[in-house]
Amino acid sequence: MDRQVLVADIGATNSRFQLATVRLEHPVSIDLIDDALVLPTNTFHDQYHMIDEIRERINLQSSSNFICAAAGPIDAKEERVELTNVNLKLDAETLRSGIGLNTRIINDFHAAAMSIGSLRETKTLGGNDQSLLELASRKVVLGPGTGLGSAFVNGVVSEAVGYDVIESEAGHADFAPGNHLELELWSWLARDSGHVCWEDILSGPGILRLYTAMNGIWGTSTKLDTPEEVLSSGLNCEDPVCHQTVETFTGILGSMAGNMALNSCAQGGVFLIGEIISAMTGYLADSPLRRRFEERGALSDYVSQIPIVISADKNLGLLGAANFAAQRLSGHSA
Repeated sequence: MDRQVLVADIGATNSRFQLATVRLEHPVSIDLIDDALVLPTNTFHDQYHMIDEIRERINLQSSSNFICAAAGPIDAKEERVELTNVNLKLDAETLRSGIGLNTRIINDFHAAAMSIGSLRETKTLGGNDQSLLELASRKVVLGPGTGLGSAFVNGVVSEAVGYDVIESEAGHADFAPGNHLELELWSWLARDSGHVCWEDILSGPGILRLYTAMNGIWGTSTKLDTPEEVLSSGLNCEDPVCHQTVETFTGILGSMAGNMALNSCAQGGVFLIGEIISAMTGYLADSPLRRRFEERGALSDYVSQIPIVISADKNLGLLGAANFAAQRLSGHSA
Protein backbone atom coordinates (compact mmCIF):
# COMPACT_ATOMS: atom_id res chain seq x y z
CA MET A 1 0.00 0.00 0.00
CA ASP A 2 1.30 3.47 -0.90
CA ARG A 3 1.11 6.38 1.54
CA GLN A 4 1.75 10.01 0.64
CA VAL A 5 3.50 12.14 3.25
CA LEU A 6 4.63 15.74 3.53
CA VAL A 7 8.25 16.20 4.60
CA ALA A 8 10.00 19.42 5.61
CA ASP A 9 13.52 20.51 6.45
CA ILE A 10 13.31 23.77 8.41
CA GLY A 11 16.75 25.34 8.65
CA ALA A 12 17.87 28.69 9.97
CA THR A 13 18.33 30.03 6.42
CA ASN A 14 15.95 28.07 4.17
CA SER A 15 12.91 25.87 4.66
CA ARG A 16 12.28 23.04 2.20
CA PHE A 17 8.97 21.21 1.74
CA GLN A 18 8.21 18.23 -0.49
CA LEU A 19 5.68 15.46 -0.92
CA ALA A 20 6.90 11.88 -0.85
CA THR A 21 5.37 8.49 -1.59
CA VAL A 22 6.11 5.67 0.85
CA ARG A 23 5.61 2.18 -0.57
CA LEU A 24 4.99 -0.19 2.31
CA GLU A 25 5.15 -3.47 0.42
CA HIS A 26 8.40 -5.40 0.84
CA PRO A 27 10.91 -3.93 0.37
CA VAL A 28 9.80 -0.57 1.75
CA SER A 29 10.78 2.31 -0.55
CA ILE A 30 10.28 6.05 -0.93
CA ASP A 31 10.03 8.49 -3.83
CA LEU A 32 10.21 12.28 -3.52
CA ILE A 33 7.50 13.88 -5.70
CA ASP A 34 8.20 16.85 -8.01
CA ASP A 35 10.58 19.60 -6.88
CA ALA A 36 10.97 20.88 -3.36
CA LEU A 37 9.31 24.14 -2.35
CA VAL A 38 12.10 26.33 -0.93
CA LEU A 39 11.29 29.44 1.13
CA PRO A 40 13.52 31.68 3.28
CA THR A 41 12.83 30.74 6.90
CA ASN A 42 12.93 34.35 8.10
CA THR A 43 9.86 35.11 5.97
CA PHE A 44 7.71 33.15 8.46
CA HIS A 45 6.38 35.49 11.13
CA ASP A 46 5.48 32.42 13.21
CA GLN A 47 4.35 28.82 12.74
CA TYR A 48 0.82 29.93 11.82
CA HIS A 49 2.23 31.86 8.87
CA MET A 50 4.20 28.73 7.88
CA ILE A 51 1.00 26.67 8.04
CA ASP A 52 -0.78 29.16 5.77
CA GLU A 53 2.06 28.98 3.22
CA ILE A 54 1.99 25.17 3.22
CA ARG A 55 -1.77 24.99 2.77
CA GLU A 56 -1.70 27.60 -0.02
CA ARG A 57 1.23 26.20 -2.00
CA ILE A 58 1.05 22.39 -1.55
CA ASN A 59 -1.78 20.01 -2.45
CA LEU A 60 -2.17 17.92 0.70
CA GLN A 61 -5.39 16.08 -0.21
CA SER A 62 -3.74 12.68 -0.50
CA SER A 63 -1.33 13.06 2.39
CA SER A 64 -1.58 11.33 5.75
CA ASN A 65 1.54 12.29 7.69
CA PHE A 66 3.84 15.27 8.16
CA ILE A 67 7.46 14.77 9.23
CA CYS A 68 9.00 18.13 10.10
CA ALA A 69 12.78 18.20 10.58
CA ALA A 70 13.89 21.40 12.34
CA ALA A 71 17.25 22.94 13.27
CA GLY A 72 17.12 22.90 17.05
CA PRO A 73 16.97 20.59 20.07
CA ILE A 74 13.64 18.77 20.27
CA ASP A 75 11.55 18.76 23.43
CA ALA A 76 10.26 15.22 22.95
CA LYS A 77 7.81 15.36 25.87
CA GLU A 78 6.09 18.54 24.65
CA GLU A 79 6.67 17.77 20.94
CA ARG A 80 8.07 21.19 20.17
CA VAL A 81 11.24 22.94 19.05
CA GLU A 82 12.67 26.43 19.23
CA LEU A 83 15.01 26.88 16.28
CA THR A 84 18.49 27.79 17.48
CA ASN A 85 19.56 30.42 14.95
CA VAL A 86 16.27 31.98 13.85
CA ASN A 87 13.23 33.28 15.72
CA LEU A 88 10.76 30.47 15.03
CA LYS A 89 9.00 28.06 17.39
CA LEU A 90 7.13 24.95 16.25
CA ASP A 91 4.94 22.51 18.13
CA ALA A 92 3.43 19.32 16.78
CA GLU A 93 -0.08 19.94 18.11
CA THR A 94 -0.41 23.33 16.35
CA LEU A 95 0.99 21.89 13.10
CA ARG A 96 -1.27 18.86 13.41
CA SER A 97 -4.45 20.92 13.82
CA GLY A 98 -3.44 23.59 11.29
CA ILE A 99 -2.36 21.29 8.47
CA GLY A 100 -4.63 18.35 9.27
CA LEU A 101 -1.92 15.67 9.14
CA ASN A 102 -0.49 13.34 11.75
CA THR A 103 2.65 15.31 12.66
CA ARG A 104 6.04 14.44 14.10
CA ILE A 105 8.88 16.92 14.72
CA ILE A 106 12.47 15.65 14.63
CA ASN A 107 15.88 17.31 14.67
CA ASP A 108 17.19 18.26 11.22
CA PHE A 109 20.34 16.19 11.64
CA HIS A 110 18.30 13.23 12.82
CA ALA A 111 16.74 13.46 9.36
CA ALA A 112 20.09 13.99 7.62
CA ALA A 113 21.50 10.91 9.35
CA MET A 114 18.53 8.85 8.14
CA SER A 115 19.59 9.61 4.55
CA ILE A 116 23.21 8.46 4.52
CA GLY A 117 22.38 5.01 3.16
CA SER A 118 20.98 6.68 0.03
CA LEU A 119 23.93 8.94 -0.79
CA ARG A 120 24.99 8.78 -4.43
CA GLU A 121 27.71 11.36 -5.09
CA THR A 122 30.30 11.15 -2.35
CA LYS A 123 34.04 11.56 -1.91
CA THR A 124 36.00 9.56 0.66
CA LEU A 125 39.12 10.86 2.41
CA GLY A 126 41.36 8.25 4.00
CA GLY A 127 40.39 5.40 6.28
CA ASN A 128 39.45 1.83 5.55
CA ASP A 129 36.72 1.90 2.88
CA GLN A 130 35.56 -1.59 3.77
CA SER A 131 34.23 -0.35 7.10
CA LEU A 132 31.58 1.63 5.20
CA LEU A 133 30.09 -1.66 4.03
CA GLU A 134 29.27 -2.67 7.59
CA LEU A 135 25.73 -1.36 7.98
CA ALA A 136 25.75 -1.97 11.72
CA SER A 137 28.89 0.12 12.31
CA ARG A 138 28.44 3.36 14.22
CA LYS A 139 28.69 6.56 12.20
CA VAL A 140 28.84 10.32 12.78
CA VAL A 141 27.08 12.97 10.67
CA LEU A 142 28.39 16.53 10.93
CA GLY A 143 27.49 19.61 8.93
CA PRO A 144 28.52 23.28 9.24
CA GLY A 145 25.89 25.67 7.88
CA THR A 146 24.11 28.58 9.53
CA GLY A 147 24.84 26.55 12.66
CA LEU A 148 26.67 23.26 13.22
CA GLY A 149 24.48 20.15 13.08
CA SER A 150 25.45 16.71 14.29
CA ALA A 151 24.06 13.24 14.93
CA PHE A 152 25.25 9.75 15.76
CA VAL A 153 24.12 6.63 13.91
CA ASN A 154 24.02 3.65 16.26
CA GLY A 155 23.29 1.01 13.63
CA VAL A 156 20.75 -0.01 11.03
CA VAL A 157 17.09 -0.81 11.74
CA SER A 158 16.67 -2.42 8.35
CA GLU A 159 18.17 -1.76 4.93
CA ALA A 160 14.75 -0.68 3.68
CA VAL A 161 13.99 2.08 6.17
CA GLY A 162 17.31 3.27 7.49
CA TYR A 163 19.21 3.81 10.67
CA ASP A 164 18.84 4.02 14.43
CA VAL A 165 19.84 7.65 15.07
CA ILE A 166 20.92 9.37 18.29
CA GLU A 167 20.41 13.14 18.19
CA SER A 168 23.26 15.42 19.26
CA GLU A 169 23.92 19.07 20.06
CA ALA A 170 27.70 18.61 20.01
CA GLY A 171 28.13 21.89 18.13
CA HIS A 172 27.41 23.75 21.37
CA ALA A 173 30.08 21.91 23.36
CA ASP A 174 33.19 23.86 24.38
CA PHE A 175 35.68 24.56 21.58
CA ALA A 176 39.11 23.06 22.34
CA PRO A 177 42.08 24.89 20.73
CA GLY A 178 44.51 22.48 19.09
CA ASN A 179 47.60 24.69 18.76
CA HIS A 180 49.00 28.09 19.80
CA LEU A 181 47.30 29.97 16.94
CA GLU A 182 43.93 28.51 17.87
CA LEU A 183 44.53 29.46 21.49
CA GLU A 184 45.05 33.07 20.38
CA LEU A 185 41.93 32.87 18.25
CA TRP A 186 39.97 31.51 21.21
CA SER A 187 41.06 34.50 23.31
CA TRP A 188 39.81 36.91 20.62
CA LEU A 189 36.50 35.08 20.25
CA ALA A 190 35.98 34.80 24.01
CA ARG A 191 36.02 38.60 24.36
CA ASP A 192 32.46 38.79 23.02
CA SER A 193 30.68 36.10 25.02
CA GLY A 194 33.15 34.42 27.36
CA HIS A 195 32.05 31.03 26.03
CA VAL A 196 33.28 29.69 22.69
CA CYS A 197 31.67 26.57 21.26
CA TRP A 198 32.47 24.65 18.08
CA GLU A 199 29.51 26.26 16.28
CA ASP A 200 30.97 29.73 16.93
CA ILE A 201 33.69 28.78 14.43
CA LEU A 202 32.39 25.87 12.34
CA SER A 203 29.47 27.64 10.64
CA GLY A 204 28.81 30.39 8.13
CA PRO A 205 28.75 33.13 10.79
CA GLY A 206 31.72 31.35 12.38
CA ILE A 207 33.82 31.81 9.25
CA LEU A 208 33.33 35.57 9.60
CA ARG A 209 34.20 35.45 13.31
CA LEU A 210 37.32 33.46 12.53
CA TYR A 211 38.27 35.88 9.74
CA THR A 212 37.82 38.87 12.05
CA ALA A 213 39.87 37.26 14.81
CA MET A 214 42.59 36.29 12.32
CA ASN A 215 42.81 39.91 11.15
CA GLY A 216 43.09 40.98 14.77
CA ILE A 217 46.05 38.66 15.30
CA TRP A 218 47.69 39.77 12.04
CA GLY A 219 47.05 43.43 12.86
CA THR A 220 45.15 43.97 9.60
CA SER A 221 41.70 45.32 8.77
CA THR A 222 38.75 43.20 7.64
CA LYS A 223 37.85 43.82 4.00
CA LEU A 224 35.10 41.25 3.38
CA ASP A 225 31.57 41.04 4.76
CA THR A 226 30.19 37.59 3.96
CA PRO A 227 31.27 33.97 4.56
CA GLU A 228 31.00 33.36 0.81
CA GLU A 229 33.52 36.12 0.09
CA VAL A 230 35.97 34.84 2.70
CA LEU A 231 35.66 31.25 1.44
CA SER A 232 36.09 32.24 -2.20
CA SER A 233 39.09 34.46 -1.51
CA GLY A 234 40.68 31.84 0.75
CA LEU A 235 40.10 28.88 -1.56
CA ASN A 236 41.49 30.82 -4.54
CA CYS A 237 44.50 32.06 -2.51
CA GLU A 238 43.58 35.67 -3.33
CA ASP A 239 44.17 36.94 0.21
CA PRO A 240 46.60 35.47 2.78
CA VAL A 241 44.36 36.15 5.79
CA CYS A 242 41.39 34.50 4.06
CA HIS A 243 43.56 31.55 3.07
CA GLN A 244 44.75 31.04 6.64
CA THR A 245 41.15 31.42 7.83
CA VAL A 246 40.00 28.62 5.52
CA GLU A 247 43.00 26.45 6.41
CA THR A 248 42.34 26.95 10.12
CA PHE A 249 38.63 26.26 9.66
CA THR A 250 39.34 22.87 8.05
CA GLY A 251 41.88 21.99 10.73
CA ILE A 252 39.38 22.74 13.51
CA LEU A 253 36.69 20.79 11.65
CA GLY A 254 39.06 17.81 11.43
CA SER A 255 39.78 18.05 15.14
CA MET A 256 36.10 18.09 16.11
CA ALA A 257 35.28 15.26 13.69
CA GLY A 258 38.07 13.17 15.22
CA ASN A 259 36.76 13.84 18.72
CA MET A 260 33.26 12.77 17.70
CA ALA A 261 34.60 9.63 16.03
CA LEU A 262 36.29 8.69 19.31
CA ASN A 263 33.26 9.64 21.41
CA SER A 264 31.13 7.10 19.55
CA CYS A 265 33.73 4.61 18.22
CA ALA A 266 32.36 5.49 14.77
CA GLN A 267 34.23 2.93 12.68
CA GLY A 268 31.52 3.21 10.01
CA GLY A 269 32.73 6.67 9.02
CA VAL A 270 32.29 10.38 9.67
CA PHE A 271 29.97 12.01 7.11
CA LEU A 272 30.48 15.71 6.37
CA ILE A 273 27.51 17.38 4.67
CA GLY A 274 26.05 20.79 3.84
CA GLU A 275 26.60 23.75 1.54
CA ILE A 276 29.86 24.90 3.17
CA ILE A 277 31.31 21.42 2.74
CA SER A 278 30.06 21.41 -0.85
CA ALA A 279 31.90 24.68 -1.56
CA MET A 280 35.13 23.27 -0.12
CA THR A 281 35.04 19.78 -1.64
CA GLY A 282 37.91 20.34 -4.07
CA TYR A 283 40.14 21.78 -1.32
CA LEU A 284 39.54 19.37 1.55
CA ALA A 285 41.87 16.61 0.35
CA ASP A 286 44.87 18.98 0.55
CA SER A 287 43.70 20.75 3.71
CA PRO A 288 44.66 19.97 7.34
CA LEU A 289 41.29 18.17 7.77
CA ARG A 290 42.48 14.58 7.58
CA ARG A 291 45.74 15.16 9.48
CA ARG A 292 43.97 16.85 12.36
CA PHE A 293 41.28 14.15 12.32
CA GLU A 294 43.92 11.47 12.92
CA GLU A 295 45.90 13.32 15.61
CA ARG A 296 44.33 11.43 18.52
CA GLY A 297 47.40 10.57 20.61
CA ALA A 298 47.41 6.95 21.72
CA LEU A 299 44.40 6.17 19.48
CA SER A 300 45.71 7.80 16.29
CA ASP A 301 46.10 4.39 14.60
CA TYR A 302 42.53 3.51 15.55
CA VAL A 303 41.12 6.72 14.07
CA SER A 304 43.31 6.41 10.95
CA GLN A 305 41.12 3.48 9.89
CA ILE A 306 37.92 5.59 9.96
CA PRO A 307 36.94 7.15 6.61
CA ILE A 308 35.66 10.69 6.18
CA VAL A 309 32.83 10.78 3.64
CA ILE A 310 31.92 14.08 1.96
CA SER A 311 28.53 14.72 0.36
CA ALA A 312 27.34 17.84 -1.49
CA ASP A 313 23.65 16.80 -1.60
CA LYS A 314 21.37 19.65 -0.48
CA ASN A 315 18.23 17.52 0.01
CA LEU A 316 19.46 15.10 2.66
CA GLY A 317 17.03 16.49 5.22
CA LEU A 318 14.00 15.85 3.00
CA LEU A 319 15.21 12.40 2.00
CA GLY A 320 15.92 11.52 5.62
CA ALA A 321 12.54 12.81 6.79
CA ALA A 322 10.89 10.60 4.17
CA ASN A 323 12.97 7.65 5.41
CA PHE A 324 11.84 8.45 8.95
CA ALA A 325 8.22 8.39 7.75
CA ALA A 326 8.80 5.03 6.08
CA GLN A 327 10.35 3.69 9.29
CA ARG A 328 7.32 4.75 11.33
CA LEU A 329 4.68 3.64 8.85
CA SER A 330 6.27 0.21 8.42
CA GLY A 331 6.29 -0.32 12.19
CA HIS A 332 10.07 -0.26 12.67
CA SER A 333 10.14 2.67 15.12
CA ALA A 334 8.15 4.20 17.94
